[in-house]
Amino acid sequence: MNKIFLFSLPVLLLIVLTNYFGDAANIYNRNYEKKIAKILAAGKNVTNISNYDERLLQEEIIFNLKYKPEVVVIGSSRAMQISKDFFPESKFMNSSVSGASLEDLIAIYELYKTTNNLPKKIVLGIDPWTFQVDDKRTRWKSIGKYYYSFKNINETETLLTIDQLISLSYFQNSLPTLYDKLIGKHEPLAVNTSENSNLTKIADGSITYGKQRRNISAKLVEERAQVWTAGGMVERYQNFNSLQPKWNEFRSLIADIKKNNIEIIFVLSPFHPLVYKEMTNQFPIINEEEEKILKFANHSNIPLYGSFNPEKDKLGPREFSDETHPKRTAMQKILLPD
Repeated sequence: MNKIFLFSLPVLLLIVLTNYFGDAANIYNRNYEKKIAKILAAGKNVTNISNYDERLLQEEIIFNLKYKPEVVVIGSSRAMQISKDFFPESKFMNSSVSGASLEDLIAIYELYKTTNNLPKKIVLGIDPWTFQVDDKRTRWKSIGKYYYSFKNINETETLLTIDQLISLSYFQNSLPTLYDKLIGKHEPLAVNTSENSNLTKIADGSITYGKQRRNISAKLVEERAQVWTAGGMVERYQNFNSLQPKWNEFRSLIADIKKNNIEIIFVLSPFHPLVYKEMTNQFPIINEEEEKILKFANHSNIPLYGSFNPEKDKLGPREFSDETHPKRTAMQKILLPD
């Protein structure tokens, strides 16, 4: 027994140290997010970034803002290409995060309240999954305390990061990451250019895709769309059968924004035509969702731009950089139709 323990201890220690210092998802060390935020705060763009917590980055950015934005975008990655160019006369910040849930939208809004940085206008990106109850979608918990603050309840859930320290799967991801960190492979790089080899986060919080993504062919995008409709789409929406569980929470968010005299704009980013067709055929609740959002916007005098349906804005397959993300030019057609 003692021999087994003595043998196991160095192995366990190796796993723990690799997971902590390699830290593939940057769970234990916020220095990476701090470095990115510092570059952005200096008015520079940043590229060569990988495996960071987008929520914690937003916390760093918002707490260290050097100006009070007049226009803020809060949405998912499908709203990340909305930039200051869309609102050239205003101080601007895009605070969108990948896969944003309703909890994310609330938490980021509360972050702006907490720091006394509420803007004059909020552009709210709404996705089909905004109203989906999904226990697997937990990324919002990185900034969960702001969600709970908005709800006026004591925080009852925390991220269980201890388990990751002894996780073999996390070890497999963290081992190559440790090497990359030692050689500085993904060290955030400050740049003045907006278009670079890899994804670039712009000083205004928006993004520009890397060269490969910018130049992707319509044929390859369609192939990706076919794969996604056969697998990823079904997995994402299979338990989505009701808007009601989150609808009241959404209305509470809108009411609070209005109470603070903030103008609201809703944006529905479109999907690739093939994806939209298959998605709404299999999950008609998505059409119901858009109709309900439209009625709510009209009743609340909230301008709404875009649609999940690309045909409504006359967008074809070439207007997409993948199966779910419209190109920047597509978002310009939606928000700047003139």
